[in-house]
Formats: sequence, structure tokens, C-alpha cells
Amino acid sequence: KYSTWFPTLKKNSPNTLWTDSIESMVQVGGDYVIDTAEQLANLAYLVNSGMIDTKGKVFRVRDAIDLSNKLWIPIGTDEYAFEGTFEGGGYSIFNMTVDGNAVEKSGIDKLNYGGLFGVVKNAKIANIGIMSPIVRNVNYATSVAVKATNTLITNVYTEKDGSNSCRIVGDLKAGGLVCELIDSKDQSNTRLGLHKSYNNVPVEANTKVIGKIQTVGALVATLSNSSIANCYNGENGAVTISGSGFGETIMVVGSIGTGSDDSILTNVFNL
Repeated sequence: KYSTWFPTLKKNSPNTLWTDSIESMVQVGGDYVIDTAEQLANLAYLVNSGMIDTKGKVFRVRDAIDLSNKLWIPIGTDEYAFEGTFEGGGYSIFNMTVDGNAVEKSGIDKLNYGGLFGVVKNAKIANIGIMSPIVRNVNYATSVAVKATNTLITNVYTEKDGSNSCRIVGDLKAGGLVCELIDSKDQSNTRLGLHKSYNNVPVEANTKVIGKIQTVGALVATLSNSSIANCYNGENGAVTISGSGFGETIMVVGSIGTGSDDSILTNVFNL
């Protein structure tokens, strides 16, 4: 589990942390609306602390969001998963940075996974871009959702914004859009899984632990009884494994479940 506080980086002092202010979301027509980075941080705070039940609720982004000079804490934990609908409205989230080492402080364990969302289930995430993400010093790294179960993720993407640096690096697992996609498949192949999305930033698995198994995929690190359809990895989505561990470098999906796994890939390719 990880903490629900919101550290940020002071400008020109990247090792200094301070508790960020959060701004309450407002409801419009029954949906929660998100216009600012502080409101997005408030969603993470409410979900991770168990202060909001997201089942059946809709959260709508109404503007581009810039997370510069802030360290992001993913939305959703094993204990309190995000279970609602996150509608990005075609907007982008810029400069999201997750750094497991930088969020360590007295009494708080190192953040061990990173992405916009942590744990989601029975959820929908749609129509959002993640521009120039940096995820590092975590075991499990991605841009959109670390662990997605019985979930639809559609029309999402990653891109580099201008000259800004970007990279998704996990010690053990790294996926460009999703780290673990689990039990996200339906008969029509449209209501669950990863659809109509692409990754276009570098993805890397890098561990210093000798003998550790590493898994990396440009779109998804591990796929289990789930579907991916009409998705691709762009020309900037280089996939690598480095460090002291071992594993396979797979351009689209790092690994697919074995035995009775019934995953489906349709029109999925690498440029």
C-alpha cells in the first residue's frame, strides 16, 4: 500500500518535497468535473483514503492538466480501487512524474508502482492522452493503469511533448499503457479490454537484483484473459530490458497467461 499524501517538487530543487494543496471537485449534472491538477490530486486522495465510493460515478476532465514540478501518486490502491468512469474528454495530462525513491519519507514505504491510475476494477478509462510521462524507481510502471481488472480502457495514448524528456521504467514490469490487464474480455470484444489506443514513448524494465524476472511490453506488460484490439506501438516506443535481471523484450505485449488463458489480440501491431 502507499500513502495518500501529495508531495510535489519545488522548482529548481527536485529533491525537496512538500505537501501539495488539493482542490475540491464539483458536480455538474451528477458527474464530478476536473478542471485542474489540484482537483485531479483530490480524486486520488479521496480514492486512496477510502473517502469516496467510485462505483457508478463519472469523473469528467474538462481541460488540459499540467502536472509539472509535482510528483504524482496513482489513483487507486489494492484496498481502495478506482471503480468508476474516468472520461478524459479528449484532453491531455502533461508532465506526469512518478518517482518511487523521491516519495520516501519517515514512516512511509517506497511507492512501488506508478501510473496515472494504480489499481482499477470494473472501471472505464477513456479519451485521455498522457504527454511526456516519467515513471521511475518503481517495481511496476506504466502510463495509464498499473493493474486493471474487468475494465475498459479506450482511446488513450502516450506521446512526447516537444523537447520534454519521457520514459516509463519499471524494475520488474513495465507497460506503455497498462502494466497488468486482467479478466478484461467480453464476447463482443468491445466492452472490456484495451481498445483504439497507442503508445509512443520508451518503455524499459531495469532491475539491479540479479536473477529477477523482468517483463516489458510496449502496450501491456502482462495480459491475462483479456483483449487488446486496434492498438499500436509508435516509432518512438522503444522497448528494452536492462540491469541484472532476465526476461524477454516483446514489442507489443510482454507476456500472455498460460494454460487456460483465453486472451485475444486483434489488429495489434508495432510501427
